[in-house]
Amino acid sequence: MTLSVLLLGAFAQVLALYSQQRHFTLNLPVFRRDQRHPDIQRVLGDFTDTVLLEVDLQGTAPFGEQLRALRQRLCDAMDHASYSGLELLRERSRRRGEAQLMPVVFTSTLGQRGKNDGNKALYHIVQGMTQTPQVLIDCQVVEQPEGILLAWDSREALFPPALIEQAFDLYCSVINRLIEEGEGCMQQVRPVSLPAAFCHARQRANASCRAYPAQLLHQGMVDQAERRPEATALIDEHGTLSYQQLLTQATGLAARLQQAGHQPAQRVAIFCDKGRGQALAALATLLCGGCYVPFYLKQPTARRDLMLILRGPLLTISPRFPQGSTRLTGGVNNLHTPSRRWRWHRSSPRT
Repeated sequence: MTLSVLLLGAFAQVLALYSQQRHFTLNLPVFRRDQRHPDIQRVLGDFTDTVLLEVDLQGTAPFGEQLRALRQRLCDAMDHASYSGLELLRERSRRRGEAQLMPVVFTSTLGQRGKNDGNKALYHIVQGMTQTPQVLIDCQVVEQPEGILLAWDSREALFPPALIEQAFDLYCSVINRLIEEGEGCMQQVRPVSLPAAFCHARQRANASCRAYPAQLLHQGMVDQAERRPEATALIDEHGTLSYQQLLTQATGLAARLQQAGHQPAQRVAIFCDKGRGQALAALATLLCGGCYVPFYLKQPTARRDLMLILRGPLLTISPRFPQGSTRLTGGVNNLHTPSRRWRWHRSSPRT
């Protein structure tokens, strides 16, 4: 197991925790100098390429097994590095018709210097910054004379405040645990857990449970009419209705439904646009102990009639239909509201 794979696995665990996804892809820059030309070592240039690495942390395998599986997938990906990750993303973008991105990057240069001359790094990185297009987080692992430098470059504006700093601190704490506990961490399925401050904040945010009284759906509206009768309950293009006005008009409509023969638990079809008419019809139906079935006014007649047949015998509430529009069949009585006329009728669509 290489140190790079260990640090890569720890990075993947932190990402899985914060993203709540345990199956994703990382973008890995690799140093790939093609050896086909005998003088290639004398060439100066950028020989960086990319490899897309699948990370699968699903299941119940311990962290040590996850690392071994990750190492094997990395070896398999490197065997096909001649077809780079950039080329793969371009091909996926072409086939899908939209840009395909892998914006989370893990960059490790461990072992590169030793591979070249056997000497340790003789320089210190004091400050650095990378600005790569379409990259959200770049985890960088760099060898230094006194040890290993860990750094995250990120587009902080795209993340909640302090999230990147907290995730990076967690990443460092995981690595310290691996150093201190060793095999103990390797046996854990999820060696990373949210910091205590995060857990407390999440518990406070989720502590919203409250006991609600057992009551009917419309009881809250009735209570408001009793407590605040003059308060505004509804606003539409025709003006406003107070709680008392809304309840009074709905009670009147409920009385007309009962006169038409409505029984408790019977369905009532509502053919109303969004607004006071729909609110009144729904509230009136509930006051009668009925069940309302909302219909879209502009749906095809055949579909509407089929839905009426499937719902069985029911009453309907609808606005007055303009001349030339499709009418519902059945006997008609008029019911007036302050702004427009309404009708109820027993539906009997032709079959």
